[in-house]
Amino acid sequence: MREAQIREVVDNLPDLAWWAKPDGHIEFYNRRWYEYTGTVAQDMEGWGWRSVHDPAMIDAVIDRWQRSLDSGESFEMEFPLRGADGTYRWFLTRVRPLRGADGKIERWIGTNTDIDDRRRAQTELQRSLLARDEFISVASHELRTPLASLVLQLEVAQRAVARGDDAAKIAARLKVADRQQQRLSVLVEEMLDVSQISLGKLVLNRSDTDVSSLIASVISRLQERATRAGSAVTLHAGTTPIVGAWDSSRLDQVFTNLISNAIVYGKGQPIEVSVEDGAQLSIDVRDHGIGIETADLERVFGRYERAVSPRHFGGLGIGLYISRQIVEAHGGTLTVSSTPGEGSIFSVLLPRHATQETA
Repeated sequence: MREAQIREVVDNLPDLAWWAKPDGHIEFYNRRWYEYTGTVAQDMEGWGWRSVHDPAMIDAVIDRWQRSLDSGESFEMEFPLRGADGTYRWFLTRVRPLRGADGKIERWIGTNTDIDDRRRAQTELQRSLLARDEFISVASHELRTPLASLVLQLEVAQRAVARGDDAAKIAARLKVADRQQQRLSVLVEEMLDVSQISLGKLVLNRSDTDVSSLIASVISRLQERATRAGSAVTLHAGTTPIVGAWDSSRLDQVFTNLISNAIVYGKGQPIEVSVEDGAQLSIDVRDHGIGIETADLERVFGRYERAVSPRHFGGLGIGLYISRQIVEAHGGTLTVSSTPGEGSIFSVLLPRHATQETA
């Protein structure tokens, strides 16, 4: 095959490709190389290829290339190359020598295969696996703690009954046991919700729902917990019912999660819940606690993610993920703004769907 024919074949390869003289001086790049890098032949003469390499890796690339030139051995290496748009993508580079009948190297042949998407997928998979493993570890701890307490309280209550203790003391033990049972139920329900969401099976059962009354009920239910934490929860809403076709059970779940988080991370400071009616229904849950770092504002809505160490605060790291999925299933949004050390505002926007009677 003549030189011109070889160039034509290499020019039509989907990979970036090139060849070099025995001393490493590159004398030909294919069309795909120039398309990707946005360079011209004059830019790439000799060792001009260095200009499209990541400065952080260029020394390692040159060293590896020089070792092959010295030894006459093939090599493979992964490194990023700068594209015409200025962004870098990762490539798998394979280089091997072509030898003549006398065994001497006549030229080097190199190809660069784009593996950027594969690397990103691998990185995301590794991140997901690490998050999963952490979730399993945290879930085991979170389930074990209330279960151990539940068993203990029931054992103590049984002994109290056997001794004929005062009914009030027995009732107190059973109340603690019931609280742990409720915590277990919530944890199990959250894990089931994640499974449903992952399978695309989150179903809304819409009915006429007064959001203000629903939130007031959530606050009342969490009042004892807030008092123990030293926080007062205040609801700011009008007296007119705000009724729409929403899933009351799911919205209860959302606001229970948001207000519970405000209690946990609020450092015993006041918590305000504001409801504003309009073209969209707007609900803000504001605390004055530890806040969230800017870099973590979006990450906290990820599955198995948390902005703080589980060693300091409990939970599975899926409550906000589930809450956002529920709100988005209603056609709304759930966002957060925060200043570290000053607190956070979680904002829910819900579209004003028609009531169930007129839908």
